[in-house]
Amino acid sequence: MRPKPSRAILDNHDYRKGGHRHHPVSAVPISSAVPHRTLSTRITDPHALAAAVSARRDHWLAQGLCTGPSDRPAAESAVAELYRRAGFEEPEFVWVPSPPAALQLIADEGFSVPPLRFGEPAHPSAGIAEIWSASRDRMEARTPRRQDPLLRAAVWDSLRTSLFVGVATAIRTLLPGPTLGVTWYGQQEAHRVAYYDTLRRYGLAGFESRDDELLDLQGALVRATGWWWAFERVCVMAERPAALHTEPTPGGVHNERRLHHSDRPALEFADGSHVFVQDGTIVPDWVVLDPTVERINDERNVEVRRCAVEHIGWDRYIDMAALALVDRADDPGNPGCTLGLYASPTGWVGPAGSCSSSTVPSNATGNGAVTACTSPNGAVTACTSPIGFPPHWTPPAGPTASAVPTMHNSFAEPELHRGDPMHSELTLPDLTLSDLTALSGLDVLDHLDREVTVPVTDGLQAQGDLIVIPHALVGAAVERTPWARSIRVPLSGVELLRSAAGGNPHSLVADHGTCRWTTPVRDTMGLALGIVETTGTAYLLHPEHGATGIAPGCYVIRRQREHGAGRHGSPRLVAD
Repeated sequence: MRPKPSRAILDNHDYRKGGHRHHPVSAVPISSAVPHRTLSTRITDPHALAAAVSARRDHWLAQGLCTGPSDRPAAESAVAELYRRAGFEEPEFVWVPSPPAALQLIADEGFSVPPLRFGEPAHPSAGIAEIWSASRDRMEARTPRRQDPLLRAAVWDSLRTSLFVGVATAIRTLLPGPTLGVTWYGQQEAHRVAYYDTLRRYGLAGFESRDDELLDLQGALVRATGWWWAFERVCVMAERPAALHTEPTPGGVHNERRLHHSDRPALEFADGSHVFVQDGTIVPDWVVLDPTVERINDERNVEVRRCAVEHIGWDRYIDMAALALVDRADDPGNPGCTLGLYASPTGWVGPAGSCSSSTVPSNATGNGAVTACTSPNGAVTACTSPIGFPPHWTPPAGPTASAVPTMHNSFAEPELHRGDPMHSELTLPDLTLSDLTALSGLDVLDHLDREVTVPVTDGLQAQGDLIVIPHALVGAAVERTPWARSIRVPLSGVELLRSAAGGNPHSLVADHGTCRWTTPVRDTMGLALGIVETTGTAYLLHPEHGATGIAPGCYVIRRQREHGAGRHGSPRLVAD
């Protein structure tokens, strides 16, 4: 940890490259820092209520996707009020053009956060986190249970998927290293505000006046700014993106959006930092700017590879890569179209740099392959199987039978492949933490030994504030909700939980097509985040705790709680 710089050094820092310092402000009264709050209006007609809730959700979605300069006076006023409520002096504000620039500034200036201790908060980040966490607990206690799941899916889950999981995850790929201190996400935290604001606005729940005021403050920050970091006497504020492009998420029920632009960055800041995203998949710049057969064949990440091929077109790729046609048949699911089976390219990288087979025997079930669908007008579309053939393919009968697919809507639900050690990225013997971070693209802190072998277990295991439990041990106590959604877990990972204070995330990582994550779920203890089903080895990865392996099977992932630690000796959730 770097020593804290003197005020002389800090005052002489050059902010001309996009940064800007504001001197300490006297926060104006809260009423002028946030828009006037509309009084609650109770709607009894369920159809009218559903329409109103959707409109309110879309209002907050627009705030979360807003681009252009931040409303600096409103943001500074809200943050200054939070400092005061947490018991700290109003800070000096330093504005930078992007989150990467903010982390660089934080590192250069040596800003740091002292270790958390029991008792009074010793730092503004801890104090602000504590008052917001306590406020959410009070609001949750006043939220009726009978309508909560449906409203949560329509507002909280929808906005969290679009903004926090979608946009914020893309921004995190730009960061130069692990975050020092607590990151507050500004507009990407709209799901928290929108959910409670909707309950309050339509008379579905009533909150204490102090919680109404804190909700208004958080709403002001969603409307006004991007990410920010609270330190003692200084607050670093990052501008919102200058450009942000999205498209409707296929199959979305509640207006979910995903990042996408076909020929330019889907997300870009004023200082030029940017992220290319194709159909919600974060990709390297070359996928859009200069995709070549050589780069595609050398790419280990199957989703990145798919995006690159689709960018140049499957027909061109098949010709340029000189793929060998193995067999051809009518497509039973698309009348008039033809399915072609091609051998996988010799350059497609497998485990530890090996290549998949370039020849496919007629009864093959384990070698890599490419399937292409040709329409009557000659257009070619294709789907690839990164770990063997698609799971529903059945070789037709006959002496000249070849592996011809019969597709039973295999992409409507996230079906799972059988984990194949010969064609798997993550089932290598003695997989190390270094291997796992390299394959997933996720990083860990420097204090961890990256050459240690990651342990794999099929029983109980814990990581920080999470615990993994074989589903057989909990039985009917944890089950899917009727509105639950399942997703394939990609090699790049799915974020399961971030600390209440906005810290490091727990991510689930698996070979593409071998692991399924289902959420939300019902839990009699109210602790389960979701259900994991995996046919290969999956991994929990955390920047501070490292990684643990989950053997094939079905598991419940729950929050941990500690007994006798809450108010009046009641249980409380473990805070990682």
